[in-house]
Parts: sequence; C-alpha cells; structure tokens
Amino acid sequence: MVAVISKADNVYIRVNAPREVRSALETQFARFVKGYRFQPKYKEGLWDGKIRFYSATSGLIYAGLIHDVIEQLQALGEKPTFEDGVKEMFKGFDPSEYLDSLELSAHGNRIEFRDYQKAAIKAALKQSRRLIQSPTSSGKSSVIYGIVRTLLDVEFDREKVLVVVPNISLVNQLKADFKDYSTMNGWDVEANVSVSTSKDKFVKLRNVLITTWQSIYKLEREWFDQFGALIVDEVHLATAKSLVEIGKKCQARYRIGLSGSIESDDTTSEMTLRGLFGAKYVATTTKDLMAEGTVAQLNVVGVQCQWGHIGLKGDYQHEIKWLAKQQMRNDLIVNKANELEGNVLILFSLVEAHGKVLQKMADGAGKEVFFVYGGVDGEERERIRKLAESHKGCIILASYQTFSTGINIRNINHIIFASPTKSFTRVIQSIGRGLRTSERKTHCTVWDVFDEMDGGKNYTYKHFLERVEIYIKEGFEYDVQQLELKAND
Repeated sequence: MVAVISKADNVYIRVNAPREVRSALETQFARFVKGYRFQPKYKEGLWDGKIRFYSATSGLIYAGLIHDVIEQLQALGEKPTFEDGVKEMFKGFDPSEYLDSLELSAHGNRIEFRDYQKAAIKAALKQSRRLIQSPTSSGKSSVIYGIVRTLLDVEFDREKVLVVVPNISLVNQLKADFKDYSTMNGWDVEANVSVSTSKDKFVKLRNVLITTWQSIYKLEREWFDQFGALIVDEVHLATAKSLVEIGKKCQARYRIGLSGSIESDDTTSEMTLRGLFGAKYVATTTKDLMAEGTVAQLNVVGVQCQWGHIGLKGDYQHEIKWLAKQQMRNDLIVNKANELEGNVLILFSLVEAHGKVLQKMADGAGKEVFFVYGGVDGEERERIRKLAESHKGCIILASYQTFSTGINIRNINHIIFASPTKSFTRVIQSIGRGLRTSERKTHCTVWDVFDEMDGGKNYTYKHFLERVEIYIKEGFEYDVQQLELKAND
C-alpha cells in the first residue's frame, strides 16, 4: 500500500498509508503546547502536553501542512500519490495585471502599492492560501484592500469575502481605510462592504463583511458557506479556540492570514496558523522599513528600578501586584510621561490595581489624559484615537489588551511599558503603536520600565532579559538607565 493524499474539504487533507506510516506521522506531527507544564491535566498525569495535528485513525491533517506531510512521507521512504482535487486546493491566479490597473489613494492623494505589498498580494492569490507576516506600519490594510478588490473584480461571481479583525475599533478603522483607498477609483464602499460587531446584524450582507471573531464564532457552519475567501487580520490571535473554530467552519478556498508578529518559537501556534492559512510569507521587516524611512526610527531605553533586598514571596502575579502599589515607581512613570515632548502612550496590565491608580495621579498633573481599557466602548475608543491623532502633547493610558493590537495612531512619540511582559507578540505589537510616522514625527522611543530585586532573582527582571532578546532579534537599539527606588513597605 502506498501513501495517498486526498482532499477531505477545504480545511483538511486525508493521508491514507500503511498503519506504521500513519503511526509515525502522528508522532512527527505532535507538538508540546506552550506552557503545558502548568496545565492541571498535565500535572495530574491525564495529558502528555501535546497537540496531535495528524490523526492516525481518521488520516486527517490541516491542508496547509501539505508540504510538511510530503517531506515526512519521503523521509519515511514513501512516494505519495495525489487524488483529484488536491492540487486544485492550492491553485490561484496571477493578479499582476489587475493590480497594475487598480488606482489607489490615501488622504486624497494618488498612491501606489509598495513593491513588498504587491508581492504579498501576489503570493496570497497565486496559491489561494498564505500566512503573510508583515510588521505594523507596513500597510497591511492596503494589502487586504488589494486582495479583496482583486478577488471581487477578477475571480468571484457571487461569492463573498469575509474579513475578520480582532476588535470593534478595527472594524470601523478598516472600512474607513477602504473608503480612503477608493476615493479616486470610484469603488462604492457603502454599496459593497457590510460591517458588523454583533451576531444579530447579518441580514442582506454585501460583497464584503468586516467583522470581529467574537461576533461570528458561534454561528452555524452553513452560514460560512456564502464566503469564497476568509481573510484574518492579526492572525496570531487565531490560535485562540474560538478563532480556530472559525477557521474550521469556513470552507472558503481562499484563506489568508496577516500578522506583524508570528512567534516561530511557539511551534504549536505556528503550525496551527500554517495549517489553517498556508505557508508563511515574510513581506518585509521592521528593520528594513526603518532603513528606508517608511516607519519611525525606534530606540529602546530600559529604565532599571533597583529595589535592593526585598525578600518578596509568592508568584509572578503577586510580584506585579506589589509593583503596582509602589509610589516611587508610579511617580516615575507619571513624571516621565509629563516630561517627555509629544504624545505618550503608557501601557499597563492591571486596570483597577494599576491603570486607574496612574490615571488618578496623572489627571491634572500636566498633560491631558485619555484612559482606555476593556470597559470603554468602541465609539469612545475611536473618539479618543482621533483626538490623540491631532494632539501635540497628551498621555494615553491604555491596557495592553486594548492598545497593543491594531490601533492606528500615527502621532505617538513615546511608549512607556508600565507593566512587565515577556510575550513576543505583545512586545512587538505594542512597539508597533509607535512606528507610524506623521508630518511632525520621525522617531519613537520605548521606555521599558523593569525591576531588579534580590539580586535579579525576581520574575519581572528575568522577563526583561527575555525582552532584550526580542530587541536584539528585531534589530532595535537599546540602552539601560539605572535608578534606586525605595519600597513603601
């Protein structure tokens, strides 16, 4: 019996092979989940900590992993054959001629796709599924626009395009971007684009639906059948269970994910994304964009708070709660934000214990203060975004959850990390808030406040060392300033 690869649907392929080969594939395509050691089921011995992407019983595996499958079969001495329909799953078309004719605009001026943007659109449409990595401020919204317009005008007859974004603010922002790009080419965005932030608003959809994953993940599989293309922005979030369900329910042949931060070290998440959306394509890098002047020049200043011997007991959560209560540390953050020229974004983790404390301290102390967290509705966030965009000197106090992803404010001059984090995605996305340029802004500084106590044995000090590895990997210049602080108790 030889290995045979067949199409199960637009999400899965089936690999039929001898039992020993299927067993070997199941082992080869098993990956430890990040943080599995801390999971209760693992600790209780009920789970080995792995996700198995290939099932030896059903023979199913995500279609986007087909090249990995072929490679593993060949390593096992198998030369796979393909049934009808498999190769067609990865066939697209060349959009070059259409892209050259598509007239774009931005802020009332004629623009063109940058070379790397055009290359990313081609890579996505030629193979019908792609995972596009392109950093914040590289123009992912124009890439999405180019893909949508090309599919509707060249490839689709009655099929619709589903565009999924992480939050309400980005729904409205992306539609506004579409209008901006269409000013000179006459495409009627109102007639072609539906937006929704609620599962109750899906009546008479137009050719494109822009929505959040929260609005659609519980809908029946049949509802997704109207879409010929699934496009997910900030796709690094798609490893969440609800977003994976959307990827499985939607049988669209064109499957495209975009992100500025796909963590290759997290092999389980990376394999899930490639499986659902296809092979990864790196459009450009932040380092290259800085070199050509497309994004702001960035430097990182580590502000090292030295506490001496504290003898703090407890876990990571206990440590960050303790830090949030320290008056000298909070004074440092608020005073720094008021001293710096231009707009300052302060990012924090704990809303009640830290964010609202900083807000109370900052109000009336100098610059105008805007406060954003999960409890602020989408319209208010958009109002704050527009105000900050035109402001020359304000403080935006925001939780990582609301401002680390996707929010587009070109006029941020400084970012202060008020709370520690070691998440690659959160660090890169947060830095991305400061990379956009404007007429009066070409540089941005990140002030990474970190803490050393008890000889550097504390959690948050170790997390800073992990952030330094990210800065080095991404090519960001960084320096460290040291300050001695005294604890409240």
